[in-house]
Amino acid sequence: MTRGYALPSFVGFRQRVRLAVLLCFGVAIAFAQPRTFVVKVNADGSFTPQVTYIHSGDTIRWEQLTRTDSIIPADGTKGYPAICTARRSYDPSGPNEFTGPMPFAPSGVYILSTLDNGTIEVTGKCPARSTQILAGDNGKVMCTGGSYQATMDSSWSSTDATGVFVRLLWSDINPKPGVYDFTVLQREMEQAVKNGKLFSLAIKAGSDGTPDWIFATNADNSSRSGGGGGVPRLHLQDTDDGQASGCGVRMDLGNPTNLTYRKLYSAMLTEVARFVKTRADWYRSLGYMRISGANLFSHENRLPKGCEQGCVCNPAVFAADGYRPSGLYAFYDEQIKLLHDLFPTKAIGYMLIQDGFPRINETGGYQTASGTSSNSSPLPGFFEQTQTNLDRGQQSLGLNFVVAHNGLQTKGSGCPFDGVHPKPVRPLDDYQGPVGSKCPNRWAVREGAEGQITGFQVTSPTQDDRGVETASDVDQAFQNEFDNSDGVYFGLCAGM
Repeated sequence: MTRGYALPSFVGFRQRVRLAVLLCFGVAIAFAQPRTFVVKVNADGSFTPQVTYIHSGDTIRWEQLTRTDSIIPADGTKGYPAICTARRSYDPSGPNEFTGPMPFAPSGVYILSTLDNGTIEVTGKCPARSTQILAGDNGKVMCTGGSYQATMDSSWSSTDATGVFVRLLWSDINPKPGVYDFTVLQREMEQAVKNGKLFSLAIKAGSDGTPDWIFATNADNSSRSGGGGGVPRLHLQDTDDGQASGCGVRMDLGNPTNLTYRKLYSAMLTEVARFVKTRADWYRSLGYMRISGANLFSHENRLPKGCEQGCVCNPAVFAADGYRPSGLYAFYDEQIKLLHDLFPTKAIGYMLIQDGFPRINETGGYQTASGTSSNSSPLPGFFEQTQTNLDRGQQSLGLNFVVAHNGLQTKGSGCPFDGVHPKPVRPLDDYQGPVGSKCPNRWAVREGAEGQITGFQVTSPTQDDRGVETASDVDQAFQNEFDNSDGVYFGLCAGM
């Protein structure tokens, strides 16, 4: 890579061995023809040659780097060996920014982090006051007792995994107005760096991730001093596609099309980006930054949308608060641009639920319990809002916009990509698949056919008869993605 300026000190380190040697750069005074210098990273983390002097305009080619290696800027005033841990921040505008190799939309296997207390893996039996969750075939068992939202050490160190999908809650990251807690995020990023792994990141709102302080009222609808956080509190209830009984789970959410909500969520993302970039090795390890903030139970992009007789009619609640499809598109347009600006060189991922949003039209009409429009004006199609988000993301970011679906099942038959035909055997818009089809999500498949980067995550082991649970299931799910999509990464739960 070439830079036309004086260069600061840099550190290269082999993550697993944790050794490093200073690579010094001198500033050339005389003009000369640009040259290419080769620097090799040795097995112990040292460089050959250890000192290299380059002129402005010269190129350095790094050799023998592996997935566990990073080249990052260090504080040259510290001296050796203190310089090895004096890691500087990532500054994309810096004329001498050499952090790398910088991954873009990296392929591979990603393990999901936990949203609750983590688990531990031990040999034999679980320690006292700990409960066994799962027994492996290697003499080890998984037990309760891990730290909050901690990914298992064995997941981070696994030679079969590329990295971890770190899933955080807005309410944890931003527990009070202007207050941020990056304890979990820092611990997981340190694990990524230590083990030479990558991580993707999403921060959700939804049923258990929305900070209560953002609301203008208390839970009983009484006003808060000074208007609280300024976001109207919406009392909602949904079943998550029928997986919950009755009318579903009650929750208080904000409307993501609300201007104050949008500002607060964007402010949080800005602080997260600032923190991640305080260490160049942390930033280098980030593989995907995920779009989120309009959520139900998961980090996927969806909102409560059910309207059943005798239950809360979620579309009516959202419509009364000013939800319109144009406001939803503005929320995502703003976030996509913000993430692209905050996380340069990184892929920005959208996790889709095709029928994910309440059906409300631009004049405030909403889908009633009978399925009709409350004001007789046409409602958006079931998939229209999600498809519009995908189209606008693609138009805005091009290949930087990555589409994912988190419901991959074991391989079925009759899919448009069938392992024989390199292109769909019929138009994807018309393709539904046979009854009981286990084909990959056709919206994600279509994005891949249009040239976008895509990825998939398997269904939960607890998800009725669609769950991916056994080693054989995992193998068949992987084969499903490989044969029937253009997906580049594969996500699964820890312990599989």
